[in-house]
Amino acid sequence: MSELINSDPKKTDFIEVSGSIISNINIKMAIFLFFTGMVIFSDIFSDNFLNNVDGATHGEITTTKGTVVQLVIFILCYLVLDLLVKGEWL
Repeated sequence: MSELINSDPKKTDFIEVSGSIISNINIKMAIFLFFTGMVIFSDIFSDNFLNNVDGATHGEITTTKGTVVQLVIFILCYLVLDLLVKGEWL
């Protein structure tokens, strides 16, 4: 009566499942995305780039349009970085 329904211990062991998830994380990609995000969402980027886009900033504050521009640039950087990592150029 006390038998497990799933008798495969590899699929039910929490340490194995969490270990396999953590081992699949691409550290290079995470580091590059962190630094790319730090640059794109910084005040320097806002002052030097977003001020040139019409309606992206209102004084010192980024508007919704500015946030969308930042996110689009961030996603484009992610795509380029992903291609570079998968192509083993990074």
